[in-house]
This record gives sequence, structure tokens and C-alpha cells, in this order.
Amino acid sequence: MYRKKIREGGIWAIGLCIAMILSCDKQPPPKTHKGDLNCPEQITRKVLVVHSYHPEYEWVAAVNRGLQMAILPSDAKVETFYMDTKRRTDKEWMEQAGQKALELIDEWQPDVVVTVDDDAQRFVGSALAGRTKPAVVFCGVNGEPETYGYPAANVTGVLERLHFNESLAFLKSFYPKAKRTVLLTDYSSTSFAVIDYVKSLPPGAIEVVDYITPVTFDQWQDAVLRYSKQVDVISVYVYHTVKQDAEAKISMPPREVMAWTAEHCSVPILGFLVFSVDDGSLCGVLESGVEQGQLAGEMAVAILHGKRPDELPMVTGTRGQTMVNMKMAKKLGIEIPPAILKTIDVIVEH
Repeated sequence: MYRKKIREGGIWAIGLCIAMILSCDKQPPPKTHKGDLNCPEQITRKVLVVHSYHPEYEWVAAVNRGLQMAILPSDAKVETFYMDTKRRTDKEWMEQAGQKALELIDEWQPDVVVTVDDDAQRFVGSALAGRTKPAVVFCGVNGEPETYGYPAANVTGVLERLHFNESLAFLKSFYPKAKRTVLLTDYSSTSFAVIDYVKSLPPGAIEVVDYITPVTFDQWQDAVLRYSKQVDVISVYVYHTVKQDAEAKISMPPREVMAWTAEHCSVPILGFLVFSVDDGSLCGVLESGVEQGQLAGEMAVAILHGKRPDELPMVTGTRGQTMVNMKMAKKLGIEIPPAILKTIDVIVEH
């Protein structure tokens, strides 16, 4: 795989990988992983990171890199809890995972809890909002903060907003025939929040004609084949909770879903996250999990050093990086002008 990185301010080139030895069970109970950020054992100030998803998920790894960049230089001891709600999406599992996280918080008494992505807000952050302690710093939140009882005196954090219209304009710049798209995403709380957000945006360079949230792989396949004949581009957000069938408890491997999609879709696929373009989307202006984690980590460190959460205003991630999968461009017969290629942050050829 060849990648060219130009503009991310060095953030993607920094080789600070989270030093985690991970064995996240696919069956209950969810696991905690001690010392994920390699902080000294003697430090008493504590941060608990509660991830909605599992450690192997690329977005989680990116958020962890950003958290490490911010927290590693501090004197905090960090532990991490993974709720694993991408692979297990039934409500009983989510409630159980959230309850275990809350029990760990009561037992370990962290000074700051970093809640990552929307399920962690639903089942953990919202239960902590308004308490005297611990402080809560959220990130990766697609939903409106009021949904989770934010703002509160002990809560601050980072909102995640996808670069939807920017992605449409980016594709249009070298594929002007694109006029209609459909937003295809999995059946999850993240997807519902993103659809609400996209609907609130002014019209972009390409008209959005429908929003589809399949539960099963059959439904996903049907949507891809059907809309390939009706629109000029299919916009795909996430595909991580798609089930093999309605009875399945565990979600399919997401790369398997996208591999089928890339093979059978006859129009360009627009992506919004780094793994999407890696997995087979043509291009996008992508959200930065590193930025989300770094901003949240900086807030956590500020709180450990005496700031109150309500002194730190909520912010929205702003960094977007352009990315193109040249293998998919070649498959679709799309030529990207050299002048545009020079401006692209990440070029993937695989």
C-alpha cells in the first residue's frame, strides 16, 4: 500500500501507536485493558477511557493515538474499557456493557472519564452528567449533546461532524457527472445521528435522494444493486453493524461488507472515514479520529491540572483530509487531473 501524506500537520505520520495487548472477547463480559497508555504505575491521578466499540476498529485506534499524544506527557494513569457495541448491537448487551463501565467507575474512582462515540454517551456519560465527580470528557459524538444531558457542570467534550458537503464538492471537482446520491449506512445510533445532521445541512454539490439503513446483508446488497442504477454515486458512512441475517447476534466483518460493495457497485462510492477509503470507497474528505482523541485528551489533562469542565467549552472537530483510492478510480475509469492530485492529502494504491 502506498500512501502520500501532505497536510495533516504531521499527525498521521507520528508513529505513536497505543501499546495494547488486546484480547477483546466476542462474548460477555466486555474487557478492561490496564495501562493502555503506558503511564507510570505510581501516579494517582486517573483517567478511564470508555470506548463504545472494540479495540480492533480503525476509528478506535485513531482516537487512542490522539489520546496518547495528549495524555502521555502528563502524569495520569489510564485504563480503557471497550463496550464492543459495533459487533454486538442488541440492547441487552449495550445495557450490560454500560452497567459494567459504571461499576468500574464506582470501583476505580477515576478523576476523568473520557467517553468515546455515541453509545458510551447513551449508557455511561448520560448517567454521570450532573454528578459532582468524576469529570466527563466526550468525543466522537454525532448526536446532539442535549440528547445525553449535556452540557452539565461536570461535562465537556468534542463533537464529531462528518464533512459531508465538502466530500460531495471534492468528488464533483473531478467527477462532474455526479448529480444524485443516496446515503447508505448501517442501522445504528451513530447512523441515525448522522442522517439527522446531513438533513440539517444546506444543499450540497450533489443532490441526496434517499437515506438507507439496512439491518441485514441481503438488505445491504439489495440497496447497492438497486441504487447503482438510480444514482450517480453512493455515499457510504459506516457498515459495521450489518448482520448476516436477522437472527445473527454478531455483526459481519465490515471489510467483507465493503469488499462486496466495491466489487458490485457500478458507480463511485463516497466515503467519510479513513477505513472506508482503505476498504474500497473511491474518495472523501475524511474525519480525523486522531483529532477527536487529541482534543479530548487535552481537555482531560486541563481538568487534571485544575480546570473545571464547565470552564472548557464544547468544541467541534474541524480537521478534514482529502483521500483517494486510485485502484477504485482505475476500476471505474475515472481520471483525476494532475492539478487536483497535487492537492490530495492521502493517496492509496491497493
